[in-house]
Amino acid sequence: MAKHPAIFLDRDGTIIEDNGHINILSNIEFYSYTFKALQNLQEHFLLFIITNQSGISKGLISEDEVKEVNRHIVEALKTKGITIFYVFYCRHRTALAEDTVDEAVVHSRDSTHAYPRRGAHCCQAFGSG
Repeated sequence: MAKHPAIFLDRDGTIIEDNGHINILSNIEFYSYTFKALQNLQEHFLLFIITNQSGISKGLISEDEVKEVNRHIVEALKTKGITIFYVFYCRHRTALAEDTVDEAVVHSRDSTHAYPRRGAHCCQAFGSG
């Protein structure tokens, strides 16, 4: 199997504006540089999207809503000639999403769920095509 260099890009705050827990497609706002930057990157790298979606575990958004937003983003990028090979998301709370410092310390020490920790096996993926 051939090896290819890849880039894993965070979704919210990198590819699109971080507008909180997005569950309405009209709330997706691409940065002005997103399309050109990703077009340039894909000349040398396979592109993947990663995203923490702790709103699922908090009951603020559904997993189906997250999947629909991710599909919409992938399709919008595809119209600009950009191929996203997979989108990985994690539905668990992250240390930064906890309410208190004590809870955050315990969670970050014990959790294997949120990236960038190795073995983030809880992440779900779907292909772009």
